[in-house]
Amino acid sequence: LVITAIGCCFNCLGLLFFPLDRRDLSIRTAFLHILANTLASGSLFVSTALRRFLEIYWADVLISALVGMFVLASAVPPMILSADCLILRVPAAKDTALKNLKKKVENHSGVVFIHSIHLWSLTSSKLVLTMRIFVADDYDPLSVKAKIRDMVMKDFQGAESVIQVLQDH
Repeated sequence: LVITAIGCCFNCLGLLFFPLDRRDLSIRTAFLHILANTLASGSLFVSTALRRFLEIYWADVLISALVGMFVLASAVPPMILSADCLILRVPAAKDTALKNLKKKVENHSGVVFIHSIHLWSLTSSKLVLTMRIFVADDYDPLSVKAKIRDMVMKDFQGAESVIQVLQDH
């Protein structure tokens, strides 16, 4: 009981002083790991006390199962975010903004058509946008590119962007 109590106390201290940045997937999963350790230590302490002092032997199985279900349920959202990053999927929260940006670019003066546009998560907090557009011959490609880059920065603050502008011949 003494060792489990000490372990639980140190894990609780770790949780109290943990910098919780909800945007960073690595920080969130590290926090989840420490929380799981804390719950495991606490459940071991409680189940050992119940078994030793009250002779409730089934409590260990029940408490362990509850902690396991909580940890599993808590791990699913970070796993989904990790999978989204790995397969370069457009973040669901940005899908509408990407469609709106595409419409704005298509309607921008000088733009003939958009050959390709793609947005994905490089990390849980960093977006990358690539775009290839064709502009009319009588427009300055660098001027059009600068205006489109401003649109991207306005709609996707902090996103890395690569915009290729080609003359439509």
